[in-house]
Amino acid sequence: MRPLVLFLSVPCLLTNMANAQALWKEARAGMSTKELLKTIKGLVPNPEDSPLSDGSTSPYILKDVMLDGESFTAMFYIKNDKLKQVHLSAPSEIGRASAVNTYSNLFKSLSDKYGMPKRTDVASFTRKEMIWILGKIDITLLLISSEDGKLNFLKIIYGTRLTKERENL
Repeated sequence: MRPLVLFLSVPCLLTNMANAQALWKEARAGMSTKELLKTIKGLVPNPEDSPLSDGSTSPYILKDVMLDGESFTAMFYIKNDKLKQVHLSAPSEIGRASAVNTYSNLFKSLSDKYGMPKRTDVASFTRKEMIWILGKIDITLLLISSEDGKLNFLKIIYGTRLTKERENL
């Protein structure tokens, strides 16, 4: 009887360990570029690759990821051939009312799935940021918009914790 219990426990433990490193869908923290290209179907070269402040670059993107009826682009940030972050960005043409509505719906979906965020930063009418911390993975929901509605920035960031500051939230 004991070998059977042990046999059933090991797969559960391995599944939990694998899920702890999941960033977004099948993308896992630390995967190589080669693994990423094999795993995520439909990746195309990123024509506007701009590095993040830590030097991570996004050589590949996945277009037309549908979230709450809006088309997002997934960007996969890699440093030293290891996947560090996945950003899901709404198009800049999204109107303010639509951006705020989509933000609210995504906030509800993320809260339903992960509980209330660890950090809430609603600095003003034009900036809202929520952060969930799940083990070594952070999920940030960010909305920045101008009052005139001409600039809208809506993004979900899935990443590994990079700073002590975030660990102390």
